Amino acid sequence: MKKNKRFLVIIVILSSIIGLFLFAKVQGGDFLSELGPLIAAYRAIQNEYIEKVEPSQLMQGAIKGMIESLEDPYSHWMNAEVYQEMKQEKEGEFGGVGIQITIEDNFLTIISPLEGTL
Repeated sequence: MKKNKRFLVIIVILSSIIGLFLFAKVQGGDFLSELGPLIAAYRAIQNEYIEKVEPSQLMQGAIKGMIESLEDPYSHWMNAEVYQEMKQEKEGEFGGVGIQITIEDNFLTIISPLEGTL
């Protein structure tokens, strides 16, 4: 399972790099010059940092930083694992008795049945 995950991470990173280069060609090359500081930081961390850092960790951090720099409350970054968990939660089935409730005078009170549950 770990080999599959590692292989997937490598494929994603390679695909991202290839996509960046293709995008740079379409944009006339200016895009690549913008990547210079990012590439320099990546290399510095890989070569100089005292501990080994997984490339995927650095890529995830860079992407997360870009999204956060938008300062948009509706834009968020999720890694593949978190996305799958969220997707499962949203696709799951919900159960219950189909009623709307409230608390009145410290008692749980049924207000009405939910539409389509009878």
